[in-house]
Amino acid sequence: MLQHVTCQQVTNVRAPAQPLGPINQIAHARELPGPEFTVVVRPNVDTLYSSGFLDLSPEPMIFTVPQTERYFMLPLYDMWTNVFAVPGTRTTGTETARHYLIAAPDWAGEIPAGVELIRSPTQIASFIGRTQVNGADDLAAVHAFQDALTLRPLSAWGDEYTAPAGAVDPSIDMRTPPPVTVDTMTPQDFFSLFTSLWSDNPSALVDYPIVHRMARIGLEPTSPFDLSDQPADVQAAIVEGIGLGRADVHAENDRLNGDNQHGWVVTQEGGSYGVKYLLRAGVAEWGLGMNLPEDAVYPSIATDSSGQPLHGDRRYALHFEAGGLPRPMPSGR
Repeated sequence: MLQHVTCQQVTNVRAPAQPLGPINQIAHARELPGPEFTVVVRPNVDTLYSSGFLDLSPEPMIFTVPQTERYFMLPLYDMWTNVFAVPGTRTTGTETARHYLIAAPDWAGEIPAGVELIRSPTQIASFIGRTQVNGADDLAAVHAFQDALTLRPLSAWGDEYTAPAGAVDPSIDMRTPPPVTVDTMTPQDFFSLFTSLWSDNPSALVDYPIVHRMARIGLEPTSPFDLSDQPADVQAAIVEGIGLGRADVHAENDRLNGDNQHGWVVTQEGGSYGVKYLLRAGVAEWGLGMNLPEDAVYPSIATDSSGQPLHGDRRYALHFEAGGLPRPMPSGR
């Protein structure tokens, strides 16, 4: 749900301007982030971002990555926020330019020669690429790499291609942060939108137990949801459950962020969730679009050595005793 609302806002522009960009286009960050940068929860200060959303329902998109010796990664996310592929230095190396055909789950067609198929589990996907920057003097070289990243529909492969201007829908709320929008939805609005998105963005096979349970209260990808169709006691339970669920998600967010905890919290989970639904929701609220632990580990601390909350108007020194580096935290549910 949060992915959908975020996609609506991010793509509701005519031209790319990081972090916004029309659907099926790349929005590049061109400068290293400063303290005023708030788009990403904890932005890297040694990489530039290249991001966007993909609508794969009309046809696949071909992503071209130029040859480079520098570190880069291009994690691809489905609408359930699972990372389903990570082209980049760790996985595909730096030897040659590569072309990736990103296709919907039910696409069947001919793959052009020299192009590698990556099948998305959902019709809508997203990406948040990172490219290494070796200081301000290196920016021009990174810009050249970014400019060589291309994204085009399969039908335009082999031809000159200019991305069309994006469409702007004035009815989309561009001011309210997506987490607030989702958090304040009524039960009817939330589940009605959820079921409408479900068909094009199918759940994984491993989700079958909870899918069967949801069907008992009218939540199915093949039919609209109407809360009033349910018995009064079921309606009341759904409303109560949403409140309890929100509290659990906020608590999971706090756990991941280190809030109300003394000392370091080192997160080595996320990016792929299986049936850890609370972890998925907590990560989405904490930092939508989390990497796999193979690509990134997230140490967090919210208090100083005396247990007092950190404040932006103070200066702190980090010190670790020999052998005293932060350790991974227990896995989430």
